[in-house]
Amino acid sequence: NSKWDNDWSKIEKQRAEIKAIKEKQRLAKLEAEANGGVSTPVKDKDKIEKSHNKWKDSHAKKAKVIKADNSKWDNDWSKIEKQRAEIKAIKEKQRLAKLEAEANGGVSTPVKDKDKIEKSHNKWKDSHAKKAKVIKADNSKWDND
Repeated sequence: NSKWDNDWSKIEKQRAEIKAIKEKQRLAKLEAEANGGVSTPVKDKDKIEKSHNKWKDSHAKKAKVIKADNSKWDNDWSKIEKQRAEIKAIKEKQRLAKLEAEANGGVSTPVKDKDKIEKSHNKWKDSHAKKAKVIKADNSKWDND
């Protein structure tokens, strides 16, 4: 009969735990319905609360101020003006090239490229008049079996 003897205090304790879990689940389900079907588990809620408390005074603390190094601020204005002038010259050159291209029907070749093209035309002007150099084969290197 000892097999059928029940420890009623243990059973009541377990029943109470089960009721608490079911009540918690019911409340979570109601909350999820109120939030549009999304529920957050209790463990996650605790983690979120801890993280909120951890960073609560982040703006109240003073940030560390790092001074700037003024020695690197010295500007060489002559150098800067020279570079600005170079940039203006390049932009003006590009603008003129664009105007020339529009005048020529949309085709523009820079002066450097024109010079290269002229040199290449002069270099190969008489290509058909010249005799090709004939290189005789060195048959001493051939393997004749």
